[in-house]
Amino acid sequence: MAFKGTASKSVSGASMSKYDVEVEARLKKLEEKVGEINNIEGMINDLVSQVSELQAQVSQLQFQEAQEQGSGGDESNSVAELKVELHKAFPGRF
Repeated sequence: MAFKGTASKSVSGASMSKYDVEVEARLKKLEEKVGEINNIEGMINDLVSQVSELQAQVSQLQFQEAQEQGSGGDESNSVAELKVELHKAFPGRF
């Protein structure tokens, strides 16, 4: 009686056991996740850059506000505008 195997073929044409097929499928899923992680890292780097820019703007506006308060001025419109921008960028934090 002839035995008929359930082996699959790889891309190169080599026989693959059922286990090999399962491992190959898991490997492909992991490789897809690595691509997603790289994309997330890029998004995080963009956010870090935006936060740094906003922090610089806040520092500059705080300095300007301190100068204006020293001369008796009220809170400037630019500080209020920055607060609105921070609230839009980070809802619930500012």
